[in-house]
Amino acid sequence: MSAGKNQHPCFPIFYGLPVALILLFSLCTPGRGFAAGSPFEIEIGDLERGSAVSKERKKPRARPAARKKRRSKRIAVPHPKAEERQEGDYTRYTVRPGDHIFKILTMRFGLSSAKAEALIPEVKRINRIVDTSGLQIGQTLLLPLSGKKIIAPRETVQAPVPSPAPVSAPVSAPPAAAASPAAESPTPSPRVDEGLLRRAKDFWARLFPERQPPETATGKEKAGSAREPSLAGLNGREIHIVPPGVQPVFGNYSGVVAEKGETVVADPADEKGFVKELLQAAGFATTDGGAPLEFGTEAKLLLKVDFTAAQRVAGVAKRNTILVSLEKNGCQALPESFVSYLAARNFRLVGWCETTESAPVSSSVTVRSALPGKPEALVDTILEALGIQASKEYPIEIKVGQAGSAPLSVTVDRYFEGNGKRFFVDFGTATPNRATLFRLLELAGYLRIAIAGAEDVRTVAAKISSAVNIPADYRTHRLTSLPDGLFTLDLAGILFRIPGPAGEKVFLTDGSVEQPFFDLLKTVAWGTP
Repeated sequence: MSAGKNQHPCFPIFYGLPVALILLFSLCTPGRGFAAGSPFEIEIGDLERGSAVSKERKKPRARPAARKKRRSKRIAVPHPKAEERQEGDYTRYTVRPGDHIFKILTMRFGLSSAKAEALIPEVKRINRIVDTSGLQIGQTLLLPLSGKKIIAPRETVQAPVPSPAPVSAPVSAPPAAAASPAAESPTPSPRVDEGLLRRAKDFWARLFPERQPPETATGKEKAGSAREPSLAGLNGREIHIVPPGVQPVFGNYSGVVAEKGETVVADPADEKGFVKELLQAAGFATTDGGAPLEFGTEAKLLLKVDFTAAQRVAGVAKRNTILVSLEKNGCQALPESFVSYLAARNFRLVGWCETTESAPVSSSVTVRSALPGKPEALVDTILEALGIQASKEYPIEIKVGQAGSAPLSVTVDRYFEGNGKRFFVDFGTATPNRATLFRLLELAGYLRIAIAGAEDVRTVAAKISSAVNIPADYRTHRLTSLPDGLFTLDLAGILFRIPGPAGEKVFLTDGSVEQPFFDLLKTVAWGTP
């Protein structure tokens, strides 16, 4: 080495020493060793320059400062439920209260009715389901709906998110408020309207009087589903009644259309349509009511119904027709003579109503009948119809002659008063002496109504109504049953319009009508235009 250069820091410079001794001293160099064959004679300045160069060229990358242990911050993020997680080509779903397969596919996953119906056999095969009515709450199903998401509110779970990169002055951010999980309450199963179901049962009992009262609480209650009411139709048909909102695709919820089953939606907003669908599902051929049916000649009865229903019987030329009427105020109790009259013409009237008994209805017209017969009975009937109270064989005393003489007593057939006037009825059977006394009564201010024995109802009624000043209209009048207008009867008679604030009307007929119509007049509440 040159003496003018920097010396090795580990040993002094020895000139003239043997090479072996110099090598021995070189072993004290710290942290370094020399490879065999490498030259060690190097200028010390070169070592300093080499050290600087190596620092520039081989300067190692500074290791990042050790990160402080981060605290995990949790915020609320949406996370799919377990039953929604996809597994291959399937989606897992957990049965909830009120579920059945068709409802799951349509309402939970948004499939159309046709697609859901086509997919049900595959769902049963995959899950080895024999009877889908036996689904249990909490049961897990595999559905071939890859990529489909359930249509329902999702729960929120806590998920960790990375914290921001460290800064010189760490700032602690407040944790985000986690959204509370939405509590999902079980969807209540829809129910059939109780009033509508009760009317259906009563209607069925009238439609099939030979049967026992129908039971409508059938079916099993599985997976929280409601009982499915049903009725028995013709030839073993089973009619299932479901509330609005339940798709009437299957006869039951087993996923298979019942061989002889029908499903009818009980919609309170369309009661008339519900009745018609019940009849059709039961196996009847139905038509809308159309024009009223006509019965009778002298007295013409028109019967207006909502539907006609007939049983489909092959090879039968004339079928019994059921006349169905929707009655708003209870089923009217019809006289047996009128029921037999319809049956003889192959008709049967069945009402759809709230109760089997008629509710009281006020007539706007009072119907009376005056049968031909003795004049006494005829006069009494007319006076009673007009609300006139009359006395029979009534003695009237009048004064005749000078003052102080004894009063004269005259007995009349009928006596009554009205509008400040006094009336008596003479049937013409009095002796000549009594006829003179009746003349004296007229002179005293009493009004005489003379009735002959051969006079009919029309003539007698005209005499009485003219005497008491009550308008009477004799012609063919139209009466309509109340409150539904089920019957319309065109009948000849006398219509009295009694003056007063009530405007009371009285219809009087002589009873010359067929017995079924006559009995109907006495049973049903009537009104006039």
